[in-house]
Order: sequence, then structure tokens, then C-alpha cells
Amino acid sequence: DVHSVDAIGSTNDFTYAGRDTTAYIALDSTGGVWTWGRPFNSTAYLGRGSLSATDAAKPGKVTRTNSGKPLPAIASVRRIENQFLALDNDGTLWAWGWGGENLPIVSSAKGSYSYPIKANSTTMTHGYWTSCETGANALGDVRWRSIWSGKNVDGAVAQNGLVYTW
Repeated sequence: DVHSVDAIGSTNDFTYAGRDTTAYIALDSTGGVWTWGRPFNSTAYLGRGSLSATDAAKPGKVTRTNSGKPLPAIASVRRIENQFLALDNDGTLWAWGWGGENLPIVSSAKGSYSYPIKANSTTMTHGYWTSCETGANALGDVRWRSIWSGKNVDGAVAQNGLVYTW
């Protein structure tokens, strides 16, 4: 008895040995997030931990963050190539997936994330994440109003009205 209010799917820009790399994200009417598929040839990037191929093919609910806390109610979801994005009601952006590209995680330990991680930091030099990794030009905590995605680009509108892309 889950009622979806939004759903998005996308694939990688190439395949691995003929394997399907398509993955999907859906938002239900209670703010729950559901994922399924095989992003970047790994079922571990669905936000639900390590899964068998059979379990990954079935929609399953993302219930916790990378820190082990419950994922809050989500207002909007987006999917791009190898990553998932979810925006909660307080303006916190949650991101997870393969961290080699397009993942808006700003830290000194960039990487891939099997569970959603908070992604509310940015830099003054748009599109130049390296400066934030070293702490230079960091703006700190940004609250988001909306998120969007394209084939190989994500973006968000901050609550202060600025538009960011990555």
C-alpha cells in the first residue's frame, strides 16, 4: 500500500560487460524513499546496504543515513547517472552513490557512499569542489529549496535564491 508521488530513473553513460546499469528512485506520499536497480554496476549504492542482485531488483525503502540515524521525511528526490539525491523538509540535501563524479559531497575524504550522507556544504567558486576539500572558500552549511538533475549534471536552488550546479 505504498503510494508514489515522484519517480526517476537513469542509467550510466556506458555499461559493464553488457550488464544493465539503470537505477531508480521513488518518493512515497509519507516522505519515504525507495530505490532499485544497479547503479554503476554495484547494488551497494542503492542506499540500502549490500544487496543481492535479486533484492536490488525489487523496490526497497532507504531507512537510514550514513551515520546510522534514520533518514528524515523527504520532500523531493532526483537521480543522476551514478548518484541519488533527496531533499528533506528542512532543506538538507542527502546524497549517495558512486563518488567518482557528480556527487556533491564536500570533505577531505571524498568517496562512494552506500547510505545517504548530508551534502549541505559548498564553495564560493561554483563547480570547484577541490577548494572546499582543503577548507578554502567554504561557505559552510547551505539550506536548499529545490534540487534538479540532468544527464550528467545536478543542481539546486538555495533558500537564499542562489543557484548551484555540480
